[in-house]
Amino acid sequence: PRVPRSSWHKVVKLALAQTIVQYVFFYIGVANAPGVRGSIINGSSTFFAILVAALVFHQERLDTRKVFGCAVGFTGVVLANLTGGDLGGTMTFTGEGFILIASVSSAVSAALIHIFAQDDDPVALSGWQFVVGGTVLTCIGLVLGGQFGQIDPRGIGMLAYLACVSGVAYSLWSL
Repeated sequence: PRVPRSSWHKVVKLALAQTIVQYVFFYIGVANAPGVRGSIINGSSTFFAILVAALVFHQERLDTRKVFGCAVGFTGVVLANLTGGDLGGTMTFTGEGFILIASVSSAVSAALIHIFAQDDDPVALSGWQFVVGGTVLTCIGLVLGGQFGQIDPRGIGMLAYLACVSGVAYSLWSL
């Protein structure tokens, strides 16, 4: 699928929100937060998607039920993280904070693809934003000392499979 030259700025914006910012903050956050707590905070992306769509991009209206639902849901996320229990340790900015930033980035991406898909093919936008974002992340990893180890054909097959799963899921969702 092709993206017109005049729409490449949309690909870059999507790559920043959906792939680069979201993945960098999510994976650093996951590495620095307990798994249960990280998954609870990651669930807040639904609330952010509603708020971003309504307050930032004006794609929908907030009514009392939506505000109440977001407030109750987000309160649940906060309480689950503050109650300790078997969630372990204290919250950190580079852990739970980064996962929260990734959730907001995901919400922004959801609103952007909704806007951009009105004028351009969402499958093309999705595919190219993953290519651009993945290339940027690969370059960042290499600059920071990452390296490709011995390449196993099964690993390449698994990488291709996971890329397709991610790309197809995001494309179908954007449609």
